[in-house]
Amino acid sequence: GHISTVEFLLSKNADVNLSQNDGNTALHLAWQNGNMALVDCLIKNAAEQKAINQAGFAPVSMAAEALITSVQKGDLGKVKSILDRGISIETKNKTGSTLLVIAAIYGQTAIVKELLERGADTNATCSEGFSALWYAQHEGYSNIVSLLQCEYSTPKTTSELPRDINCHSSG
Repeated sequence: GHISTVEFLLSKNADVNLSQNDGNTALHLAWQNGNMALVDCLIKNAAEQKAINQAGFAPVSMAAEALITSVQKGDLGKVKSILDRGISIETKNKTGSTLLVIAAIYGQTAIVKELLERGADTNATCSEGFSALWYAQHEGYSNIVSLLQCEYSTPKTTSELPRDINCHSSG
């Protein structure tokens, strides 16, 4: 795969910071594609994390695109992997929707749960002013509605929960 090829090239003294005509380095592209194993490999081999491409972006800035796409597709593993590397839980797409709003729009229950567990802002809205809860209700995603309503109510103990909803159950 890509990792073994990159490791081979680096072992032959390839320039880890070589850039394309647009200024993108291998690290820019690894972040953009959400290839966290490659990101880790490049950083371990001294890839410049502050290299700016012609569009004015550092490599880590490219992660937002991969993160948003992963939320839309419901790729929980990739979402966790990107967030674990310090990318903001409040990352927004071009229309101003946060990851939580995007996950609600796409009906990604597992992603919503993960984002809530990591402290996503449940009051955040898209540029039109609609929240994740509004989208979940509008689209009929009852599991997401339940998760978000539990988060909004923030009960202190499970004994305060309605009998038919366990906010902290898995699945």
